[in-house]
Amino acid sequence: MSIIIHPPKDDKLRAFCKSENIMKQYDYLKRNKNIVNGCNILIACPIDNKPVLRSGTWSTIRYAEKINKKVMIFV
Repeated sequence: MSIIIHPPKDDKLRAFCKSENIMKQYDYLKRNKNIVNGCNILIACPIDNKPVLRSGTWSTIRYAEKINKKVMIFV
C-alpha cells in the first residue's frame, strides 16, 4: 500500500509530506472530494464533535456520507 498525497493549492497550511504519489494541487473543496472519491473508508478528525456548516472537514464528511462511503470520525 502506498501513500497518496493530495496537496491543497494554498501552501499556507500544507504539510509537504513525501511520497511517490503526489496528486495535482486543487482548491480545498475539490481536493477533499478527490480524497473521498479515491478512498474506501474516510477517517476524519474534526475539531468539533458536532457537525459545523462552514467546516471543510465536516463538508468532506457530509460528501462521503452522501455517496455512501464508510466514515470513521475521531474527535
